[in-house]
Amino acid sequence: MQTAKDLAIDLGADRPGALVKAAEAMGKNGINIDGFAVTGDGVLHLVARDPMAARRAVEGAGFKVHAQREVIVVDVEDRPGTLADADPGTRRPLH
Repeated sequence: MQTAKDLAIDLGADRPGALVKAAEAMGKNGINIDGFAVTGDGVLHLVARDPMAARRAVEGAGFKVHAQREVIVVDVEDRPGTLADADPGTRRPLH
């Protein structure tokens, strides 16, 4: 398992095109998005290899990064039950 930095980016209150704008800022700055999720309250959680460059890019596009935290990144097989197998608390081997 490896760790990465998750940026919590405020996309604003249901603004059409906000996710695209954030993604375009990353692309224009040559930053690859390794993983992301968008919550129902307009927060984009983003993982990139260079979190500081990602932060500068989205802040430069007018977004606020309100949190940055370390997360565990696990590459898993696409099949039912894999997440349970990957839980480090279970001490089961990863497949």
